[in-house]
Amino acid sequence: DRSRGLGDVYKRQVCTNDNCKGKLLGKLTHAASKNALNIDGLSESTIEKFINLGWLNSIKDIYYLSAHENEMKTMDGFGKKSVEKLLNSIEKSRNTSLEKFIYSLSIPLIGKTASKDISKLCEENFDNLIDLMKSSPERLLTLNGFGVTMMNSIAKWWYENSLWVYELSKEFTFVKSQLVLNEALSLSLIHI
Repeated sequence: DRSRGLGDVYKRQVCTNDNCKGKLLGKLTHAASKNALNIDGLSESTIEKFINLGWLNSIKDIYYLSAHENEMKTMDGFGKKSVEKLLNSIEKSRNTSLEKFIYSLSIPLIGKTASKDISKLCEENFDNLIDLMKSSPERLLTLNGFGVTMMNSIAKWWYENSLWVYELSKEFTFVKSQLVLNEALSLSLIHI
């Protein structure tokens, strides 16, 4: 039917329910991905099973899956070794960079590059991120490719989500990226 306008081709349905299981599945799958928290063994299908069992309602819940270890071992597709591997991978993911943490949050318009740039602006320090978002989010505009739309997106998202992000951050030890460590080393050698 050619009577529809071109705009109709690009329309899509978006769930407006913030408690939608499909949205949760997407966010948790993204958070567990290699480019984010890199949790090996926590696939989309596994996440979906755990959501349906009521074990996962947020990213933070991932870090309490060990409470269900015995139940997991009795599930189809899970054995002792695969459960141990998953739980070890979850524990390993607690040591992450601020860049990967920011990326794992699924902030609208904030992808890998923006996450990396924000992390650098904050000197890869979570407390600096809090200060930035509380007192001077306009500093984000100093980042290359970061415009008003992106700044407004993260500022709005932060306003709505900062409490649970702060609580989630307690699950992590933030490590400096190798690039920052190399820069610090080269600066210290210069001063010798």
